[in-house]
Amino acid sequence: MNVFGKVAPIAIALGLLPMAAHAGMAAAGDNGGSIERQRIWFSEARAALRKGGERAFANYLSRLQQSNYPLTPYLEIWQTQRRLESLDDDAVAAVLARYGEIPEARALRNDRIDLLAKRGNWQVLADQMALVSNKSEEQQLLELTALWNLGRKDETAQQVAALWLAGKAIAPQLQPALEYWRSSGHPNRSELWQRIAAQMQAGDEAAAMATGKQVSDEERGWLDWWNSMARAPRETLENWRFEATQSPARDLIAFGLRKLAKSDLDAAWGLLEEGQSQLGSNDLQQLRNDLAVRAGWNLHPEAESWLMAVSPAARSSLAWEWLVRTQLRKQEWQAAAATIAAMPEPLRQSATWIYWQGRCAELQGDDTSARAAYARIAGERGYYSFLAAERLGQQHAIEPVQPIIDSGSYASQLNEPGLRRARELMAIGESGRARLEWRRQLDGNAPLRSRAAAQLALEWQWYDQAVYAAKVAKAEENTAVRYPIAYHEIVRREAAGQSVAPALIMALIRQESIFNADATSSVGALGLMQLMPQTAKLVSKKHKLKLRSLDRLREPEVNIALGTRYFSELLESFDGNPAYAAAAYNAGPHRVRKWQPQEGARIDPEAWIESIPFSETRHYVQQVLSYAVIYDLRLHQRHGTLIDMMQRGPQPLEAVASNP
Repeated sequence: MNVFGKVAPIAIALGLLPMAAHAGMAAAGDNGGSIERQRIWFSEARAALRKGGERAFANYLSRLQQSNYPLTPYLEIWQTQRRLESLDDDAVAAVLARYGEIPEARALRNDRIDLLAKRGNWQVLADQMALVSNKSEEQQLLELTALWNLGRKDETAQQVAALWLAGKAIAPQLQPALEYWRSSGHPNRSELWQRIAAQMQAGDEAAAMATGKQVSDEERGWLDWWNSMARAPRETLENWRFEATQSPARDLIAFGLRKLAKSDLDAAWGLLEEGQSQLGSNDLQQLRNDLAVRAGWNLHPEAESWLMAVSPAARSSLAWEWLVRTQLRKQEWQAAAATIAAMPEPLRQSATWIYWQGRCAELQGDDTSARAAYARIAGERGYYSFLAAERLGQQHAIEPVQPIIDSGSYASQLNEPGLRRARELMAIGESGRARLEWRRQLDGNAPLRSRAAAQLALEWQWYDQAVYAAKVAKAEENTAVRYPIAYHEIVRREAAGQSVAPALIMALIRQESIFNADATSSVGALGLMQLMPQTAKLVSKKHKLKLRSLDRLREPEVNIALGTRYFSELLESFDGNPAYAAAAYNAGPHRVRKWQPQEGARIDPEAWIESIPFSETRHYVQQVLSYAVIYDLRLHQRHGTLIDMMQRGPQPLEAVASNP
């Protein structure tokens, strides 16, 4: 059988699905031709606009307006963008007033802002910038330029000064504002060294030296120390002979120790302890905290003692958590329980540490305290709650599948303009724009409407957006929406061929892409199981499966076939342990081998997961295992357990108290 048989792209498949919901939407825009004809007109209008065919464009636009085609506003936005420089600003403002809520209008708004700056229309520009959230650096520059030109000098100078102190370069058009700030006695000595420190920490030594030309002659020697610390931190620290209780000395010491810690953590810690008398108490504790947390991340053998050296009052949340994790990894249950008990209250009350409070009590033979802790979270959903329920002998808190909302309650959603646009964009293959429309419609939506949208997306087989809508609605009680059974026949076939549990593959897909076959990550991973191109090529070659084009990784058949084989290889490499295999799928096998205990040593499987250095990978493994439990129930009506899954592979250490 050819598992790479040609399948229709999902966008086309969605466009042709014979669903009542889609038929209703087509009818809503069918006053001047069938939906298929309107799509042709839309495509032709778009092409005419690109080519400058104004008469043809106007003809198609008129037809689509009469037909009430959902995507007609896109054409008007694109036309305005194309003619922007020749239009009066009032005409542009009118288009934005009419269609400003459509995500596609964002590009038009940004282009208008650039044009307003070019024309020197500062008041309108400032008014527009007040409406923009998450401004880019360029937009911040334009806004500050507008404020300065409107005479708001103190406000502008204050914001420009903040940029200068953070080590940023100041654009030429903002130099007058910077000079205005300078005219009031700035920068003082402390501010100069603050900027130099920020530039050195950013790795911009040339800029730091340029700023250093402004320091007094008697302090110029500190610049040489900065240069030396950047190039050879260990040697510079070993030759240090100053107290570090004031700037720039305190910033230099902190910079050098943190830089050295990246390459030689032991040397950095040793030098910190040797020179502690030269540091202020607060600086000493902060540096100890930072280096000790790095030791925890690195699974350093001295991590526990270093973290204990940080005074409890100075420990960050990360330091508290890594102290417990190092103790759990070493099976020091009594010490871990004591650390959890001493944690700040908000941290101690998280599900993570409530569970481990119970687990440590159980491993020390205190069943009463253990059961009391487990009972606090066993009725909730999630990795630690599932484990707690299993320890109590209870079933997981997974509600039965039920409609998220009565089907008649969401019929009105079909006429929501934003949802109509999102659906039509999916139908013509514009999945990126479709998602932007969909999410914009859910922002600030009432829970009932978001629940209706979730049900609608599920019927459209738009699984990732159904999950997103259910999350917005806080509709966690519905497993059908949050954990859809999609591509199950492909998964079942491929999993059976590789002797892998289908629930694990479904869980991986749910975590990796939420069943979005078109998903592409920021690093280039593709498709349902988010395969990196090089990995896909290696797996296809090994299993003699032809991969003619990387685009085929967006096809469910191809992606699941290769992803399942790759995960099967990882399972085999890690003795069938799904936790290790999931960690390797996320972070790479080489890292997981570094995180494993030394040859001959054993570690409690739950403690191993808890001590995974990368928080992303730790969460990933916990999610995949929890999802596998849910999919085991959904696919097989079987109540699998996390404990059973984690104990596959190497025999875990028996539950006995172990203390130094």
